[in-house]
Amino acid sequence: YNNVSDAIAAGATEITLIDNVNEEKAVEINSNVTIDLNGKTISASNDSEGNGVFWVKEGAVLTLTGQGTIDGTNNASVYSMAIYADGGRVIIEDGIYKNTAVTGSDDQYDLVYASNGGIIEINGGTFISKTPKWTLNIKDGTSSQIIVKGGKFYGYNPSHSETENPVANFVLDGYCAALDEDGYYVVDKHISGEAEVENNVNPTCTEKGSYDTVIYCTRCEAELSRVPTTVDELEHKFTNY
Repeated sequence: YNNVSDAIAAGATEITLIDNVNEEKAVEINSNVTIDLNGKTISASNDSEGNGVFWVKEGAVLTLTGQGTIDGTNNASVYSMAIYADGGRVIIEDGIYKNTAVTGSDDQYDLVYASNGGIIEINGGTFISKTPKWTLNIKDGTSSQIIVKGGKFYGYNPSHSETENPVANFVLDGYCAALDEDGYYVVDKHISGEAEVENNVNPTCTEKGSYDTVIYCTRCEAELSRVPTTVDELEHKFTNY
């Protein structure tokens, strides 16, 4: 096939890229499809409709695997999305997602976008947006979801996404985003540190004591657990006068 759109039109459900490809327009997904990027680059840089590189419609599931690049850069449209979950579901396992070569000067270029009940699950991959604040975005007033369990995000914290009002946490419970030295927020499971004692109050003969046993994540320093403990009063010691 000359491109991914042709393969899907022919009924293919498992596709491996064998060369770089610049699609004429967004690859429309209306069924369940798995695509292995296989180290190649796919784009749709001349799509004037601006529906992203992959446009996933209601009822469809797109799974993206393998190392490769989805370049959402589109200078023919005001949009430069790599992924558009338009009611469908997208599962991202790996790959590089970017739109950094946009030549426009807008302050918002969504990279990964969900609307109309679309769901995006991110388990891995690298995400680099021309406008980092808008790396991940959900259309306001929809039931769409973005669930992050992995990946690295340049200049964007998916656990504190300012694209939403109020600020949203897209990171699944049990996971966290930690900033590395290269400016990426890297998402992975919490790592429990050693238990620490806080708020220690020694007991007396007339009053009970107490302390908290606390465990923090060594990646993001979030408090993972806090167990309060009460200590009984000390026994009286009688003195003869």
